[in-house]
Amino acid sequence: MTAKTSKTILRELYEGMREYCEAIGYLRGYKFLDHESIGLFLRDILKEDSLFKRFDRYRKLRNGINYYGEDVELEHQDYEKPV
Repeated sequence: MTAKTSKTILRELYEGMREYCEAIGYLRGYKFLDHESIGLFLRDILKEDSLFKRFDRYRKLRNGINYYGEDVELEHQDYEKPV
């Protein structure tokens, strides 16, 4: 994996998660106007706090790539850090 392909992979991973979560919301009668609302649906309605944290983290990484030209670390740890 290269720095360039890692950006594409992260974007596609996020889009897949977003579409899946959006579909769950639609099945329950929700319509989302923005990406942040999907995360709040996961956290507040579905009570999926760990999924919300992962979704929100990917959302922020994706926004950094798309809007600010940020890079993604190739060896990226995907776990919840202890408090």
